Amino acid sequence: MICAESKNVIINFAFEQEFATQNSINEIMHIMNQNFAGVIKIYDDLLNEHKQKFDVKNQKFVEYLKAVDIANIVSKTDLHGNITYVNRAFEEISGFSAQELVGRSHSVVSHQDNERSIFKIMWETILDKDIFYGVFKNRNKNGSEYYLKTFIIPIMDLDGNITEFLRIQQDITEILHVNEKEKNLNAMKDELIRNLSHEIRTPLNAIISMSGLISKNSGQIETKLQRSLSLIMSGAEKIEDILTQIIDFSEVCSDLAEPDFSVVILENLFKDFLEEYKYLEMETGISFSYHIDPSVKDDFWCDFKLIKELLDPLIKNAFKFNSLNGTVQIDINYKNSNLLITVKDSGIGIDESEFENIYETFYQIHRGLNRRYEGFGLGLAKVKRVLNLLQGTILVQSKLGETTTFKVNIPLMSVH
Repeated sequence: MICAESKNVIINFAFEQEFATQNSINEIMHIMNQNFAGVIKIYDDLLNEHKQKFDVKNQKFVEYLKAVDIANIVSKTDLHGNITYVNRAFEEISGFSAQELVGRSHSVVSHQDNERSIFKIMWETILDKDIFYGVFKNRNKNGSEYYLKTFIIPIMDLDGNITEFLRIQQDITEILHVNEKEKNLNAMKDELIRNLSHEIRTPLNAIISMSGLISKNSGQIETKLQRSLSLIMSGAEKIEDILTQIIDFSEVCSDLAEPDFSVVILENLFKDFLEEYKYLEMETGISFSYHIDPSVKDDFWCDFKLIKELLDPLIKNAFKFNSLNGTVQIDINYKNSNLLITVKDSGIGIDESEFENIYETFYQIHRGLNRRYEGFGLGLAKVKRVLNLLQGTILVQSKLGETTTFKVNIPLMSVH
């Protein structure tokens, strides 16, 4: 069309200017045909090149669709939600044949337990040309229940109009059942631990109380018996401490454990909390000091109870694994919307090969019946669980026989 129109314009111009002859017109026709033949050839070559590229991409797209169809439960519906296509996996999980499903809506397999609101949200999302994601509870032809993780994708034409909906689903029934079993087992475990604690504490309290009463009359009993009573009380108190550790760890690890945020003045809370550990300084002879930076004076939105839960094992470990006449130093700072806590001791240190294991439940660096340090292996595991709740991180640095430093980083929002 461009070639023909261009020739007409030039020929008309030649007649208007009165120099058109048969020879000049033939020459114009020849030049135009020769030049446009080259242009058209270039156009044809480009068109063929793009067509080949398109064919390759189209083939890849077809292969992708095949892979999606094989690996997932796939169906398509029209604009009214009527099924137009189901793959073999859909037939197998639903128990219905393609002939029984095409022309009907997904309500034929939808379970009555699904909230009505989810369908409202689904339609609003896909009609707005967005991808919908959700989990549906379905029932197959025999009445058995199953759960599908579902993506619904609006398919549009070149003008941007929706032509159909593609539904890609995955069976997550087994995963949900496993999770439910784990929740039930955890609930049973927590109940067992609470009952066990109650049953053990009752006779334990009696032992401690009676031993205390007898000790008050220590002037009337022999020295050997006094030492025996002292050992009984010491052993009972250790058992009580272990029970407390287990209960605390169980509560922190429970699915019900969630941060309880409130507005607090951290500086005052840290001072009161850290002063409580002065008794360890008197008992052990290890020097204890702390520094609270002025940046912690503001009001903060946080759960200080959880912060105490993670700091307590770190401080007690710093005393426990320290050297004679050693030091324990705590530094607390607030920078770039993060609470920074450093716990440093001058103790026995940790071998670098142990770093990735120390947060595991019941893991102990010193193992075996002859181990030097008593413990249950729950302290650092508890620290890690609490940090997960607070979305914080912890870093350990250590040099054997010299020092260990734990650096805690907790995202925290200042109220000001």
